[in-house]
Amino acid sequence: MKNPKPSEIYRASVEPPDSKTSFHLAYVRATSETEARDKIGHIMSIIDSCSLAESMERLYNVKSAATCIQDAQSATAAKRMFEVGRAGTLFVRQPLFLLREPADLIRIWAEVPQK
Repeated sequence: MKNPKPSEIYRASVEPPDSKTSFHLAYVRATSETEARDKIGHIMSIIDSCSLAESMERLYNVKSAATCIQDAQSATAAKRMFEVGRAGTLFVRQPLFLLREPADLIRIWAEVPQK
């Protein structure tokens, strides 16, 4: 997946299944928010050993990387898909890259400030 287009990458916030695990942002390649939600929900139900319905209930804020880039404020557009705070001050710490070839996104994420 060389240089993924922002319109092909979606992210979703995933609530933890219990208080022992942490919140995640999951990234997936999809053609729409609906497809992204379905893919992430199915994968998370396997990872968390829960029903698909439970997994889907924990997903929210599904949006394309293109939207994140448009709405965020970091100086580098590619890093904007990893922003979680206002004014570009906070970035996701433990992203879940649910992609067949995540290397390009991992390289971009590795360059964001880790506070």
